[in-house]
Amino acid sequence: TIGSTNVTSPPGHQQPSLPQKTEQKALNKQLEEIRAENAHLQKQAAIQECEQEKIVKANCSLSENLAQALSTNARLLRSQQVQNDEDNKRDQEIHASAQEVQELWAERTMRDR
Repeated sequence: TIGSTNVTSPPGHQQPSLPQKTEQKALNKQLEEIRAENAHLQKQAAIQECEQEKIVKANCSLSENLAQALSTNARLLRSQQVQNDEDNKRDQEIHASAQEVQELWAERTMRDR
């Protein structure tokens, strides 16, 4: 009729029924739970990432310490080898001198007979 007002919803839009409202509330609750779980998982992931960074830094530090220890060990081994070589040379010289003394003593003993 002329002058009457239409109080219905716009075309294509309907007011949700009671079962639809109940379902929507349940879906909203599920969405909240999923978001909370997602936030929790993101927090755990951040903590794990932080822990991994600590482990990587510790591994780097251990690797540096190991490299220094190996370098020191190599230097000490070289030094020990030089010392061993010097000791061996000195022992050979002493042995040669002792042998020379024995030979000289043997010659003297033979002459004195």
